Amino acid sequence: MLRATLTYLERHVPLRVAAGLAELEADDVGFLMRHIEKLREEATAESSLLSRFHLGSGVPDLLDRLLGSSDDEFVKVSAGLAVRLQGSMDQSTNPKVGVLAVLASGDGDTAEVVSVLKLDAISEAASYRLEDGQVRLTALRDLLPAPGQLQKGLSVPDRRDGSQAIVIDRNIVAAKYFFNAFELQVSASSAQAEQALSEAIFKSVPRTKRAAAIQFASTLSGPSEQVIAEIQNRYPEVGIEQAALGAGGAVGGFIRQNKVAGHRIRYTGDGIVVVVPWDRLGQVAGPRQAGGGWEMTISFTARPQEDTS
Repeated sequence: MLRATLTYLERHVPLRVAAGLAELEADDVGFLMRHIEKLREEATAESSLLSRFHLGSGVPDLLDRLLGSSDDEFVKVSAGLAVRLQGSMDQSTNPKVGVLAVLASGDGDTAEVVSVLKLDAISEAASYRLEDGQVRLTALRDLLPAPGQLQKGLSVPDRRDGSQAIVIDRNIVAAKYFFNAFELQVSASSAQAEQALSEAIFKSVPRTKRAAAIQFASTLSGPSEQVIAEIQNRYPEVGIEQAALGAGGAVGGFIRQNKVAGHRIRYTGDGIVVVVPWDRLGQVAGPRQAGGGWEMTISFTARPQEDTS
């Protein structure tokens, strides 16, 4: 089943909220259901983002009401969500015009999933495809992103540890207005969290233990808060100082297995550059002062190969 409202949004243009449920043809239903499916697949993607609603936010309750509401209540709650997003767009810089789709869907006769999609119009000609200000999806589909190319969306419930909503935003830095509208904190990317964890280990763990600490961290996977807790059980000196790991109330990113060890440390001096994988730091001694200068010793298990570049 699928219930939906569709609202056209444009920055600084008076909002005309949906007066009723969207009238959808079979192709429209398939189009929106594929969007929902692709959005929810983000939860299993290796690069997926985690999110949490702001403390005290009323948005989770609004989304929950959409599951069991009457048609009139569904339209009313959807209108409130549209007002939120319009207000956030009005305070943003050049957000794209588009269609807000508020959707409640399920495999049977009962809605189990609520999804909120901002379908950014490919062309501003979308505004000329409206009928008396109302959105007819059939007339607009060729001007909206195809399933799998959604720019902004959220879907609940989210069964992942440490996350409350499945989210997607292809331009998080420049387009925070979507998440701001719905009071969501979104995590750093996995790559950012893994880099932050590597740096935390490097700064906190004595060199003699770093290689083992990195190796242990590379075996772990999960929300960064959980991964950090496991690491601190073995290496209590490791601290959380970066937002990418959940510091300051931020949502830490998801740490992937076998990714932390992929970073390298670089030593430079006198025009010489030495790059060492972090899991090989145990083979490096120094740098240390010697004879009025500095020296490093690198131990190899095989004869080093000489090359030019």
